[in-house]
Amino acid sequence: MEVIPLKVQKRERGSRGQLNKMRNQGLLPAVLYGKQKDDLLLSVPVKDLQTILHSEGGLNSIIALQLEGQASEDKHTVVVRDIQRDPITRSFNHVDFQQINMNEVISAELPIHFVGESVGVNAGGVIQHGIRSLQVEGMPAQLPGRIDVDITQLDLHDKLFVRDIQAPEGIEITSDPEQVVLSIVVPRAVIEKEEVTETTEATADEERTDGAKEEEKEGE
Repeated sequence: MEVIPLKVQKRERGSRGQLNKMRNQGLLPAVLYGKQKDDLLLSVPVKDLQTILHSEGGLNSIIALQLEGQASEDKHTVVVRDIQRDPITRSFNHVDFQQINMNEVISAELPIHFVGESVGVNAGGVIQHGIRSLQVEGMPAQLPGRIDVDITQLDLHDKLFVRDIQAPEGIEITSDPEQVVLSIVVPRAVIEKEEVTETTEATADEERTDGAKEEEKEGE
């Protein structure tokens, strides 16, 4: 995964009003956490961050923070650890960055991307999702933006477990292997229709049997 540059500024700790003024100017309050350095308060251009988060790496993008006023080679390699949103507008309120070492294994949560249409769906089934992402570990440069899973061979009543997914090279899946990722199920409406049909046929059989018995009695 490529490292994406992002220019940011240092900021002072501010009041709620000052932070809201910053947001109205298109800047997002942020904090950079590091293992060997003090936490840094930052302001981030929200549009630039949104562009990165909509790239192939998404929330797992590796970012090189460049602080204005510092030498271009003095960058902080980070990942996004948390984004706080406004509960009503869903706009970004705050972001936490975690400094990483490109030579050390890190943990990440990768979205699952399903490829193809299963034979079970083509037969009238529907997909019932269990989980939509996987916990993984790997070197930062090897982490993909997502994990592709081919589901074309899944038939009606089949289940896909975490253990069935092959991890990309250099990546270890740490999610519970017995978790169900998805199932191909028969729609409830179809089951109910079949049950009604079976009940109707059984009732019709009983009526025919009763009618035949009545005819036998009349013949006697």
